Amino acid sequence: MNEIRISKELFESLLGETQGDELISNTNLTFQEDCDFILHLIGNKPKKILDVCCGNGRLLIPLAKAGHHLTGFDIDEPSINEIRQLYGAIQNIDCSVKDAIVDDWGSGYDVVIIAGSVLFNIETTNDYKTMQEQFIRKAASALTPGGCLYIDYSPFAPNGRTLLRKGESVNDDGSIIWDTTTIDEDGNKKRVKLTKGSFDKETNILSFIRYIELTLPNGEVEKSGVKCVKHYADLEQIREWLDLSGFEIVHEYENKTRKVIDADSRTLILFGRKR
Repeated sequence: MNEIRISKELFESLLGETQGDELISNTNLTFQEDCDFILHLIGNKPKKILDVCCGNGRLLIPLAKAGHHLTGFDIDEPSINEIRQLYGAIQNIDCSVKDAIVDDWGSGYDVVIIAGSVLFNIETTNDYKTMQEQFIRKAASALTPGGCLYIDYSPFAPNGRTLLRKGESVNDDGSIIWDTTTIDEDGNKKRVKLTKGSFDKETNILSFIRYIELTLPNGEVEKSGVKCVKHYADLEQIREWLDLSGFEIVHEYENKTRKVIDADSRTLILFGRKR
């Protein structure tokens, strides 16, 4: 599900409050705070865990090292290859290249993880809202009765909308709300810019432009612009999807400090149990 492989700093800024450190590879980031929080919720007894759209293993690897059996998949083949190359010797990790929308997620899991704000970053040409609900249904099908679903969700909208407070419709005026430049170990300089975006309060659809400018060590510059379309699912909507898919909500927080969700909350962590 990775549209681009981006730096830790950009990832944290776009997807919420995460902290991490490097794990063997400069690009293979683990977020120990996230992992510790999940371990607190699921307990120490070894479990069969599915990490949906696992990227290059930021959660999959530390959870496996904690003694759980991890299965992960992602549509981004380089990320999966990186896990295999660096951690292929770990017996309790299985990973594969899959499309979360069209491929089967398997079954018999004790825990399913949909983290990294995956619900807000689905790549699809289908109806976005329908695909979000489908992820919840697929998670339910992959779990054993009594199994648990962990969702980390950090959407954003340009109109001051929050998970509990409606916002007004706005048009994209082209202004840039994010502009960052990073340089990798090979000397490639990547600049990423996001426009403010438009928002339709009737459909909850957010549209914005992401510009990428890549400057190679030889001075060659590659530029691209991609229109991004997202559906802003609020807390009420996600609760409804969970209920319809047979989940009861066990924990509901704004963040990993267990802050109670209020009218200003823009991030969400949900932990539900399959009935």
